[in-house]
Amino acid sequence: MGTADITPRVLRTPRAAGLAGEWLTSASSRRDIRFALGLVPFCGIFFLWFMGAIRARIGESEDKFLSTVFLGSGLLFIAMVFVFAALFGALIGVAGLHNGSPPLDIWQLGRETRSILPPSTPCGWGQSS
Repeated sequence: MGTADITPRVLRTPRAAGLAGEWLTSASSRRDIRFALGLVPFCGIFFLWFMGAIRARIGESEDKFLSTVFLGSGLLFIAMVFVFAALFGALIGVAGLHNGSPPLDIWQLGRETRSILPPSTPCGWGQSS
C-alpha cells in the first residue's frame, strides 16, 4: 500500500531582483507551477458553482439588476483568471524551452504584466516603488 505526499507547497518568487530567475531554473519548480495552473479550470468551476449557490440562497428576492451585475462580474473575473493563467503558463513554458533562462523580452513581458496586476500582499507590503 503506497502513500501519497499531500503536503501543500508554497511557491513564492524571491524578493531580491538578482534571484528573480532562480525558481525558473529548476525543472521541478516549473513542473509544480504547471500543475497548479492545471487546477485553475477546476477553481473556475467551483467559483461558478459558488455563485449559483449564492443566487439560489437569495431566491426570488434577488433584483434583476443585482443579478445581472453579479453574474457579469463573476464571469469577467473567471475570464481574467483564465487569461492570466494561460499567459503565465506560456511564460513558464518559454522559460522551460530556454533551460530556465528566457530571453530578455520574455522577462519584460512578465514584469510588465505583473506590474498591472493588483498587489498580492496586504497593503502592498514588499512591493517595490
